[in-house]
Amino acid sequence: MLLLRDIRVKLVVVILILLSSAYWPTNLPSLAFILCVFSYIIIALKFPQAKLLQGILLGLVITSSHITYYKSLNHLLYSQGHDITIKGEIQSLIAFNNRTSSILVQVRDINNHSMKFYDLPLLRLSIRDYQKQFNQESETILFKQGQLWEMDVKLRPPIGRHNEVGYKLEDYALAKGIHSYGKISNATLLEDKPSYRTQWFQKVYENTVNEAHQSLLLALTFGYKGEISASEWRVLRNSGLAHLMAISGLHIGFVFAIGWWLGKGVRLVFSQKSQRWLPIILGCLFAVFYAWLAGFSLPTIRALIACFIVSILLIYRLRWPKHQLLLWCLFLCLLLNPFSSLSMSFWLSFSAVCVVFLSLHFYQIFVYTKDQPLFRKWQQVIFIQFALFILLAPIQGIFFSGVSYLSPFINLLSVPWVSFFTVPLSLASVIMEQFSNDIAKIGWEWASLSISSVWWLAKHAEQSWVVLPNHINMLLYAVIFILSLKLLLPLRFFIQPIILLFIGSLFIKPEREWQVDFLDVGHGLSLLLSNQGHTVVYDTGGRWRTGSIAESVIEPILHHRGIRSIDGLILSHSDNDHAGGKNYLIDTFSPNWVRASEKGSNHQPCIKGEEWKVAGMHFTAIWPPRMVSRAYNPHSCVIKLSIDKWSFLLTGDIDAISEMLILNQNTFDDIDVFLVPHHGSNTSSTKRWVKVMEGKVGVVSAGRFTPWNLPNPEIKDRHLDNQVLWLDTAQLGQISLSSKGGKLSIEGYSLHNQNTWYRKLFGDNLNSE
Repeated sequence: MLLLRDIRVKLVVVILILLSSAYWPTNLPSLAFILCVFSYIIIALKFPQAKLLQGILLGLVITSSHITYYKSLNHLLYSQGHDITIKGEIQSLIAFNNRTSSILVQVRDINNHSMKFYDLPLLRLSIRDYQKQFNQESETILFKQGQLWEMDVKLRPPIGRHNEVGYKLEDYALAKGIHSYGKISNATLLEDKPSYRTQWFQKVYENTVNEAHQSLLLALTFGYKGEISASEWRVLRNSGLAHLMAISGLHIGFVFAIGWWLGKGVRLVFSQKSQRWLPIILGCLFAVFYAWLAGFSLPTIRALIACFIVSILLIYRLRWPKHQLLLWCLFLCLLLNPFSSLSMSFWLSFSAVCVVFLSLHFYQIFVYTKDQPLFRKWQQVIFIQFALFILLAPIQGIFFSGVSYLSPFINLLSVPWVSFFTVPLSLASVIMEQFSNDIAKIGWEWASLSISSVWWLAKHAEQSWVVLPNHINMLLYAVIFILSLKLLLPLRFFIQPIILLFIGSLFIKPEREWQVDFLDVGHGLSLLLSNQGHTVVYDTGGRWRTGSIAESVIEPILHHRGIRSIDGLILSHSDNDHAGGKNYLIDTFSPNWVRASEKGSNHQPCIKGEEWKVAGMHFTAIWPPRMVSRAYNPHSCVIKLSIDKWSFLLTGDIDAISEMLILNQNTFDDIDVFLVPHHGSNTSSTKRWVKVMEGKVGVVSAGRFTPWNLPNPEIKDRHLDNQVLWLDTAQLGQISLSSKGGKLSIEGYSLHNQNTWYRKLFGDNLNSE
């Protein structure tokens, strides 16, 4: 028991260090240092009292090794330059023409230099430039998993948008082991040997193309989410069923159980001692097969590790406490990939397991009764579902900005239904594809029909979505933390003051009088204008086939702040990069009014002379002179915004002629901050215009790695020569302006954690271009 306790201490220490791997500074230990530390660990094994130090040193060695390996592959890749020719194997399942934007490629050769088997960088490459060479229908398959291609590619580091909340490209790349992004300009097929998984997928795709729920069937069998539309994702998220339509630990565990019971049945029929371990063997084989179908994604690997540990315990008839099983699963997952802690699925899956174990523990203490076994099982399931809903609410609030209050009830019905019917039917149909096409089609019809009832529930539960702003999440965390202390520690004499201080501190927050946010939306524009709890949005960013900036950037930020509706929406003009998310934002946040310079049935005018106020924000439109049937760049609605003693000039995409006419009719001596017109292109920002803006703060909304290469270097230099404080969202991320102590406060969100090793690594790769 003492040995087990020592091992648990070491495991906890190692796990904590591995979890910190993504936050290490840029100055990392050398390989020689790692070897010295490893030698010390071997020596320290003779001294049990040094278990804490052993855990620390072991964690340092593992983490340093992973970081060193990842950095070495990056340096190897970029040492050949940014424009390279590679030979690589396709890792993505299928890439459809005009429906797929990027693929994963594992590099085997760079500029005719072969890679060693352990030095194979992974790239995510855009295929849009390559697609332009084809005129086929969108159903045409361009790339298949397992094919070997020669490609001309241009590399770029995985640097994405940086906003206060939302998707982080750097974190995603590191968690997935992607070393670089890039684009394909030309490609030649060398070996057309698609993987068996691709061949199976194509058969299933063709047989399910007419099924109502093909997108969900493909996600449940192959982990392929390319057919799930944005509207379907919203239904799944808002009903709390997103976890059910992805291959997760729940499904792998259930398939393991199918193999287990099948093995037990065979063993009972033949009654041979040689088949003693058949249930465990079949369970593992079934689980591995399902994980293979899913491409051995991170969630399936975590589930497989758990299945293997349980199998070993069963074989050796060992009984481990639940927390020890959890620690070993967590340790082995992080040992394989410590950077997986940057993924959302990591925290959701392990948090869910922790909650299930805690629920079982407290159920035995507070709820357990000696009623009928069947009733007791259902009582236990209900208790776990509500514990998952309550205890995972703050985590879901962080990742999804809300929860579905009907999710416990929906999951009580949907989880067993999908587990007992949909998943077995889907897997049986996949297998039958190899023997009988007709029987497989019948299986797919039944599987799709089984999803119909779940989808009906999800659609009717969609309105149960409740936004959880950040301060509510912090309050939930505080309550859970305090309850845990009360259960674990004897703090009877001072727990109440701690509760009052902790909760009280949540509400003592420095309130900003106002805030103007230039969001990081890539090539496009979107601003949030806030004061006294009221918000107006100026432009919405762009829209693409499967989503929009309004959905991926604006909505998470507004929900993070607890905003469910906005006061107004101003559209500078109608180009996609400024107004692409208009419809989504209107449908989701129901603005009281929409102003634009383009004629529209629901638009109020945004033309010269119009003035209006919203909660201390004074808006004055100074351009264009009249409404137009279609608002192009020169017709951009130019707004002068006054908040307190500060003035902002929002210019949209006006051109040089518009600038001249505006300057002839207005003076801008009182302007403090202005939006650089048209993303800093040379079609605007004339010398006269920039001279008028001398000494002010200029903000340009632009994206990195865009084909337009904005802002134009000459335009940037022109502003700098006129002492303009130049702020660029491509460099600083979301730029938030507010007032602190009567002074203008400027915050750039890409500066957060900029000195962590991988952020610095990606920046060095960018500078080496």
